[in-house]
Amino acid sequence: MRLDEVSREFGITCSGGKRARSDATCVVIHQTGGATARGAASYLSTRPDGSVHIIVDDTEAYLTAPISRIACGVKDVNAWTVHIEQAGPFSWRISDWKKHWRTVRRCAWHTARYLVILNEPRRSLSIADLNRGQRHGWTTHRNLTYSTASSSTHVDPVRYAYPLFKLYLRKFYRRFEKNGVPPLKKVA
Repeated sequence: MRLDEVSREFGITCSGGKRARSDATCVVIHQTGGATARGAASYLSTRPDGSVHIIVDDTEAYLTAPISRIACGVKDVNAWTVHIEQAGPFSWRISDWKKHWRTVRRCAWHTARYLVILNEPRRSLSIADLNRGQRHGWTTHRNLTYSTASSSTHVDPVRYAYPLFKLYLRKFYRRFEKNGVPPLKKVA
């Protein structure tokens, strides 16, 4: 798949209902723990206790819910967050993420796309930022878990290639600000 192509093969079971697009102010990146986006999309489509908006890997992306639908990605914060899962076993080290740079790039592409659509800054929210009530930009499930914003109990991504992600995010964010956000093309 190209970066702008997504499959709609799977949906979500767990949802907090609908919301106005303007209510979504932060993109949260995750790590599935599994090897493929397809496997994670299939698994999450049946879960009554977890869901995300999009799941990516080196070659595929699955759009499972629109921004207007609240996904069950991180306890306590779903009303204002958009969730992107990246396929990757929890055993991966930074060197493994660098080998799977296409997954990191695809995640950054979708993160930039959502941030520009939502008119949000390309700002990484730290644990301290979240504790101060800041909600505009992007963050990780890990940061939300360690902040006072969420009572979630697990952390991801684990040992992640943040500099590489930020490099791609900056590139795509600037491109979308300058040229507009490309529409997603749905594929089988």
